[in-house]
Amino acid sequence: HYFYRSQPDMGELQVNLTPKDERDRTSHEIALEVRGLLKDVPLPAGASYKVVEVPPGPPVMSTLLAEVYGPDSETRRAVMLKVEEIFKSVPFIVDVDNSIGERRPQWRVEIDQDQIEYFGVEQKDVYDTVSYLMNGAVVGYSHRGEGRDPLDIAVRLPKSGLAWNEYLSSISVPAVTPSGKGAVELGNVVTAKQDIGAYPIYRRDGYFAEMVTAELAGDYEAPIYGIFAVNDAIDDMDWGNLPKPEIKFHGQPLDEKAVTLLWDGEWEITYVTFRDMGIAFMAALLGIYILVVAQFRSFTLPLVILTPVPLTLIGILI
Repeated sequence: HYFYRSQPDMGELQVNLTPKDERDRTSHEIALEVRGLLKDVPLPAGASYKVVEVPPGPPVMSTLLAEVYGPDSETRRAVMLKVEEIFKSVPFIVDVDNSIGERRPQWRVEIDQDQIEYFGVEQKDVYDTVSYLMNGAVVGYSHRGEGRDPLDIAVRLPKSGLAWNEYLSSISVPAVTPSGKGAVELGNVVTAKQDIGAYPIYRRDGYFAEMVTAELAGDYEAPIYGIFAVNDAIDDMDWGNLPKPEIKFHGQPLDEKAVTLLWDGEWEITYVTFRDMGIAFMAALLGIYILVVAQFRSFTLPLVILTPVPLTLIGILI
């Protein structure tokens, strides 16, 4: 699911490897070396990096994913940050991150209702003007042929011009004056101020949740070992005024009054896969039993015939 992460504050460097029969190391070994080279790289405050490999199975948001549910956003965020600390304390859990990130500054443009009535300006004209300035406008398409998607022909400001300044405030907006149609400067009908943006809000199936994501590398690389290590650390931690989260391995909490930590990621795929395989295995045994009962017209003899089936599990495990 990394293709979903396309926000302006995210970047990606893709490294393509030579075919596997032309190199001595596996792609995973190369990824481990890359992670070792990057571990001492200084990052700006609030920044994080991840070494991402093509997943061997169905894609997930992250190999290790903890979802925190709770009664309110402050409690969820506080518990989530504690869980993130626990993730970072486990040596073989790497690339730890959370879903809230850093609150970033944003420009808030507000319409002055008294001013637009005074100048005879329609709200829609103000919205359209601000939208064209900040988002640009597509005026046509350049067709490239060969089945490729056409390129947008857009008129927009450079990124350096998207901060609110005197130029933007002097842009004209249509207005109705006593003498007829006219124009008024945008800065006369709107006020712009910079403030700190809100935390992102995530919901899963209707429930509010905060998330901690991570990968595994080193001594253990199966999610179950990371889950056990984090669960043990949660039990040993002094939570102080914060509620200790209840651990769940499957299924969202029905009651959000209590704080709950639900394990997801590759563990969810593992759980669902083995659950479905177990159901299929029991259905196959039942089908075989019915066929043998029909063949021998006995309900007890098929049980004797099927006795070796559980014994084969010993050989499989060994």
